[in-house]
Amino acid sequence: MKILHIASFNGNIGDNANHNGFRKNFQNLISENIEWNNLEIRNFYKSWNKMKFDENFIKIVNKYDLLIIGGGNFFEICHNYSSTGTTIDISIEILKQIKIPIFFNSLGLDSDKEYTVESKEKFKKFIDYLLNNYDKYFVSFRNDGSKQYFINLYGYFDNRIKIIPDGGFFFELNTNINLSNQKYIGINMAIDSHKLVENLSYDELLNKFKSFILKFILKYPEYKILFFPHILSDLKIIYDIVSTLDDIYIKYNIEIAPYLTGEGSEKEFYKYYLKCKTILGMRFHANVVGIAFNIPTIGLVSYSKIKNLYSELRIKERIINIKNINFSNELLELVEKNLINKIEIEKELLTKNLELKILKEEVYIELKKWINSWRKNEKSSNNTFKSRF
Repeated sequence: MKILHIASFNGNIGDNANHNGFRKNFQNLISENIEWNNLEIRNFYKSWNKMKFDENFIKIVNKYDLLIIGGGNFFEICHNYSSTGTTIDISIEILKQIKIPIFFNSLGLDSDKEYTVESKEKFKKFIDYLLNNYDKYFVSFRNDGSKQYFINLYGYFDNRIKIIPDGGFFFELNTNINLSNQKYIGINMAIDSHKLVENLSYDELLNKFKSFILKFILKYPEYKILFFPHILSDLKIIYDIVSTLDDIYIKYNIEIAPYLTGEGSEKEFYKYYLKCKTILGMRFHANVVGIAFNIPTIGLVSYSKIKNLYSELRIKERIINIKNINFSNELLELVEKNLINKIEIEKELLTKNLELKILKEEVYIELKKWINSWRKNEKSSNNTFKSRF
């Protein structure tokens, strides 16, 4: 089977963990070889402007057996220029000319960016068209509050939209890592997530984390803090925080994981997560992968997707809003709970991951039926596409 996969492959390393876990599951679903062909979603962004969802795109897509879009947070209905209100600017006219099925895989419907009445209605028209043509389109949202946000937008939820856990929950590392006696806690920081927070300046954010770090190091001097840069700009906020610390702490208590990008880099990068007794994450996939590895993880909420993720997992007690007045003390308390109760929390997360696996498998039964239905229809069409499926 030849698959064209449109997603983020050379940006946020969390997306690579997502695709890694998803492709493993999808391969298990399809009992034949798959030829994966990547197409970077940023090619279609206005900032890159390298490709469009146009007639040339149709020619490319129709050479394949299946088109998969996502996972990722691509259902952001804040783009008035788009025919769908999202970065996936595929008009219905273009969709009608695509001859192969399309799987919209575990996509996030974003709630933190402003939308207009126009973009809201465009997205509704787009979704309705997809759902009313189920034989050709399989639509799924991510387990990040997207279902509830759809309800908030339109007053109902259409159960033809399936909820598939983010592929990062099924990411596994098959490589061994040499664990030293050194103790670590891991922190992921994100400038772009901070920009979504109102009434909290960048300097205030830095001071909050500096205060926490100093309190933690003074109480637990045997630990090192390991920072994780998921994208390039994460290095800036890491530097801005670390550079405010005394030199002795920088030299003895701080480490920074390497900045890596591109397909396959996740296998090296996330080995550093396994060193940590607990993970503190501002980014979505910092939390997803930490939980997937059964590492006690704390969601640093500057972004509703983090709060909604923990809410759907029913572990909201493991999040903290970065705007909290007593942030450093509250975060230190959460970290201490994770360190003290590490074994119990690991067992709880193992149960959560088993629940996510069951949820995924239930939807994949329907996905398998959808694929088989397409195969059957193709065979009955005088083998128009003999190689397909």
